[in-house]
Amino acid sequence: MSVTFEQIILDAKRIANRLKDREALGDALLLESESVNKQIESMRQFQDDIDILNRLARERSNNQLITIIHQENPQIREIQQENRLLKAALEDHQHALEHIMSKYREHTQAKILNTKVNFVEAYSRHHQAADIERRDQLIRQQTAKIQEMAAVMQRASQLDEEKLNHEQEVLSRLVTENKGLRELLEISRKYGSGGQKMLVDEKSTQTESCLLEGLIEAAIKERATATATPSSSSSCSSKATEKPTTDTT
Repeated sequence: MSVTFEQIILDAKRIANRLKDREALGDALLLESESVNKQIESMRQFQDDIDILNRLARERSNNQLITIIHQENPQIREIQQENRLLKAALEDHQHALEHIMSKYREHTQAKILNTKVNFVEAYSRHHQAADIERRDQLIRQQTAKIQEMAAVMQRASQLDEEKLNHEQEVLSRLVTENKGLRELLEISRKYGSGGQKMLVDEKSTQTESCLLEGLIEAAIKERATATATPSSSSSCSSKATEKPTTDTT
């Protein structure tokens, strides 16, 4: 089996990749070994320091320790003296504070006794103010309701006035038409040829006009809240009920 040039190139690439991986692994191992060496060196240095300290401790005698303690004793005594002074100052401060607080309590108690607040009177004043506020609120509510009712009544009166004006316009128009019809009836009565027929038409026209006037006046007076029926309307009604009499001769 012959090996081609492409296979050789692929094998070379694969070997190069493996070599790179191994180099990276070697670098990582070197770094890890360096860190381990540093840890070992630090541990060795620590052990050396411990040995030096132990040697120094063994070499120091008891006399030296006693001398050091004696040197530290005056400092301890000074600290103890300072503590005693601080304790005395604290006690003096507490006594002064208690004296000030007792004087303050006496002063405040005297002020309270001098004021003599009448809680019953204050309570009654509070309730009176609350009652006045409730009354004011009720008055405001009633005023608002009255204003609303006045607006409604004003609107109703405006509508009634408009309706009354319209009815008066209709009445004036009907009265004008009635006058025109009467004038036409008068002309036809004077210059017409059929006297009997004109007499019947005149009476029927008068009856209709009287009925119309009575209905209009009744409507107007009903709007004006009048209870009595006018005499003119009743007279027109009585004329309307009469039968026309014809001359048979």
